[in-house]
Amino acid sequence: MTTEVIRARAWRFGDNVDTDQMAPFNTFMASWEKTRPALFPARPGFAMAFEPGEVIVAGKNWGCGSSREQAPSNLKKLGVAAVVADSVGRIFFRNAIALALPCLVCPGVSELVEEGDLVEVDFAGGVVRNLTRGTELSAPPPTADMLRIIEAGGLLETLKDDAPRAAPGDSPSLSDQPKTMAQKILARAAGRADVAPGEFVVARADRVVMGEFLASSASRLRKLGITALHDPEKVSATVTAVFPAPDAEIARLHTKMRALARELDVAHFYPHDGIINQVIVEKGDALPGQLVFGSDSHSTTYGAMGAAGSGLGVTELTYILATGRIWMRVPETIRFNLNGRMAPGVMSKDLMLALLARFGTDYAQYRAVEFGGEAADRMSMSSRLTLSNMGLEMGAKFAMFPADATTLRYLRGQGVTRGEAFGPDPGAAYAAVHEIDVSDLAPQVARPHNPGNVGPVGECAGTPVDQAFLGSCTNARLEDLAVAAGILRGRKVAASTRLIVTPASREVMLAAMREGHLQVLLEAGAHLTPPGCGACSGGVGGVVGPGETCIATTNRNFQGRMGSPEASVYLASPATVAASAVRGVITDPREFWTDGETAALRREAAVS
Repeated sequence: MTTEVIRARAWRFGDNVDTDQMAPFNTFMASWEKTRPALFPARPGFAMAFEPGEVIVAGKNWGCGSSREQAPSNLKKLGVAAVVADSVGRIFFRNAIALALPCLVCPGVSELVEEGDLVEVDFAGGVVRNLTRGTELSAPPPTADMLRIIEAGGLLETLKDDAPRAAPGDSPSLSDQPKTMAQKILARAAGRADVAPGEFVVARADRVVMGEFLASSASRLRKLGITALHDPEKVSATVTAVFPAPDAEIARLHTKMRALARELDVAHFYPHDGIINQVIVEKGDALPGQLVFGSDSHSTTYGAMGAAGSGLGVTELTYILATGRIWMRVPETIRFNLNGRMAPGVMSKDLMLALLARFGTDYAQYRAVEFGGEAADRMSMSSRLTLSNMGLEMGAKFAMFPADATTLRYLRGQGVTRGEAFGPDPGAAYAAVHEIDVSDLAPQVARPHNPGNVGPVGECAGTPVDQAFLGSCTNARLEDLAVAAGILRGRKVAASTRLIVTPASREVMLAAMREGHLQVLLEAGAHLTPPGCGACSGGVGGVVGPGETCIATTNRNFQGRMGSPEASVYLASPATVAASAVRGVITDPREFWTDGETAALRREAAVS
């Protein structure tokens, strides 16, 4: 593919168009004939009316959401010549470049262009011209490496080069210049004494985490004549999205994954253990100071362990599996100092939702986040994992806590002897430092159809709920199940509501069973599913139908995310979800929090 100037009609979109719109979960294994009309359910008819060679112009946070590479891939199948937006989700941007789809970040472009305008996109020069209106904007041009990838026809095509780019050398000692956690990790991974925000480096991965996309990666490697992984010891894989298999096609995929794990000598394969991000933490595969890439967008979860965890698409992960390295832009870091003590009935999920409401869902785009302060120091691993997990919903590349005594105690409790304390240097420079007092925080709820559409629970109280979902890699750990059980003990789920409980892992399920939490939930009327992603992505175990309302402990509530595009999904903490299941309407959990037993259950879970 060349990087010639593109002249075409523009289709205009607004803000926060997510990847679930471009690649609905139920199209993943469908034919293009079935996939195309299902694209962009919030804009019916667009996909069928789009003509090859046209361009998309959008507002802020285009391509926010998951790491699903099908999003830019589907756009290429439609014939999209280029995407230009005020801001672009980090993973979408990388996936677009990796697939040779020109993508420019051009602040203000959505105000420059109207639907149907004739525009000119000079991708290599970083210029967008509206020929209809006679206006022009400049954008940061692509790097030489990005241009090389586009011109080669995609990242994997560059593996055919006669002289592939050299891997980083052995890491020298880091300099005495104070560094953030992200700078320390990327400097070491790039074999450098120092790195600066905005700088591009080639970094070695300490761990690659694959879900079901392992099969796709292996197929692509074989087409390139590559039959062995660069370093199988650094690869972890698990069946995560849909288990047990609901149909023959998924069963075939699972069989292929098990065979590939053997053939490729994948050192850490966990076929049936639960949600990918939870299992990797439990197994000790993400350690303090490491650089970890995963096929799930919420690989930021590993930041709770003091690791730099980041989601990537399958093409870039395939490249890492072949070479052990990938290009990275060193991010600026935003620091959140969490102070005070959260009130009874308020959980870390409420805090994260409040941060999204205050700062927005693209505030940390292409930046790293660090959490610190006295409230952060007191948090359980479960609470930290929730914040790091949802750091992605703010756009963060990494969302990290310093690895401290709590981190090391958790690792040792898991039988992991590796890992040391790790954190930022005193005097490190930050793009912004925010002092956050958590003391007056109330339970929060994110309304449809965006995680940043947040307000206090009272603003939504009384909304009827058809389904309450307690699951996902955000909030289905032992602490979460204990809190829900404390609220539901001696009570029943409302007759008008179904409560679905999907533990994050087999380990969590067994612990909850031993401690009696599952019995309490089941006696209250909950339905228990096998550990895994379940209903979160709209795959299995609680898909919602047209016109239904669901309140969930998940991380996203995009339109169509958990099933029908005509459903409404609200995000909340495990406490709020449990309270809402009891009442059958969205309910403030603090009315149940006077129970001493509930507080005791949470304290018990917090130290486990």
